[in-house]
Amino acid sequence: MAYIDWSERYSVSDKHLDSQHKGLFALINQLHEAILERRGRDFMVELFAELGKYVEQHFRDEEAHMRRISHAELPRHQADHKYFIDAIGELRARCEEGDGNVGVDTIDFLTHWLIDHIMGRDRKYIPDSQAA
Repeated sequence: MAYIDWSERYSVSDKHLDSQHKGLFALINQLHEAILERRGRDFMVELFAELGKYVEQHFRDEEAHMRRISHAELPRHQADHKYFIDAIGELRARCEEGDGNVGVDTIDFLTHWLIDHIMGRDRKYIPDSQAA
């Protein structure tokens, strides 16, 4: 059973960006499974590496999309992305130090940040003609 399910209400009306968001949901679900199965630190180290690569590409693509459409909130969006990267860096450091609570803290951060970011920021760049 998934920890968090994708819903069309999270769609930003761009197939590529929606696909990337779905991938982030999948990473959250993988982390949830790992916590339930007590996979441990090695899994977490791999997850942080994969998450880092994934969001780097996603943020680059999303910011490029926003530049193409001349979206006025690009600087604020970039600041949100930097905040995310910094927060994940802190969680990754805790993992490397052996913090046993980092998995739960990470899933909590990822879930809340992703949903808040998609619903509060990303959906603002949907063209008015496609917004629901």
